[in-house]
Amino acid sequence: MLAALFLTAGIAVAYELKSRGRQQTISSEAAGWALHRAGTMLRQPWVVIVLTTTFFEGMFFFGAFTFVGSYLWARFELGFDLVGLIVAGFGVGGLIYSASAAQLVRRLGETGLAAGGGILIAVSFVAITAAPTPLAVAPATILAGFGYYMIHNTLQTNATQMASRVRGLAVGTFARCLFLGQSIGSHSRHRCSTTPEAPLYSSLPAVFSSYLASPFVYVLSGFHDPNCCTAI
Repeated sequence: MLAALFLTAGIAVAYELKSRGRQQTISSEAAGWALHRAGTMLRQPWVVIVLTTTFFEGMFFFGAFTFVGSYLWARFELGFDLVGLIVAGFGVGGLIYSASAAQLVRRLGETGLAAGGGILIAVSFVAITAAPTPLAVAPATILAGFGYYMIHNTLQTNATQMASRVRGLAVGTFARCLFLGQSIGSHSRHRCSTTPEAPLYSSLPAVFSSYLASPFVYVLSGFHDPNCCTAI
């Protein structure tokens, strides 16, 4: 059904473009100017820090969380309906964060959100691994979602501010780094695993190091100025 909807949307867009009777092209000069802008943006230290942290965020977190479902199925022999309900706790955690974001930002600030999110994610993966029953995993997935959005929204906010003159390019590059990290993380964990639960165990050290190091990066980047890249 979902594939059919996307196919219908694609056909509709193609028909609309054809009905206009014109085809837009990008000149080599415009492409060169875009590359120049991208190169200038990537020479800014804060941009590199945000994009690098985002890449490792996607790689380490989703390299582990992607396999929570197969881990639950292998360890507790659950049906896929129950597995889906437990893993959906991640979304519940995100909703809880959205409802409390204003208060958290006022109380913790950027550094507090990054540090708190990192610690909560590390705790949640320990809880998932050590949980004696499937029911005990559900609160851990909620905690993982809450912690993830604490650090991810901090990065995303910085992505919208780190290069205001090329905001679209900055946010697009941010998304590319996140999705590229997710792909590499999931693929590498799968390739180095022999059992469904192995990716979760093997990812724990990476999750610890990445999420406890990310706040450290924020603390070190005391030179960060939201206007540091506005001259691009």
